[in-house]
Amino acid sequence: MSSSRAASPFHCPYCAETDLWPREETGGWECRACLRAFAVTFLGQITPSGGAR
Repeated sequence: MSSSRAASPFHCPYCAETDLWPREETGGWECRACLRAFAVTFLGQITPSGGAR
């Protein structure tokens, strides 16, 4: 398993701006427009019936 970032968010979930920068110390992102920091987490895949795998 690689420790590289799989994908980047396209916009801030709080203000929808695209001025995003990686936060290396936390693995999250910071939005320079609204000055918020956030992380995107993959929780797992779901089955077609809606239950977690």
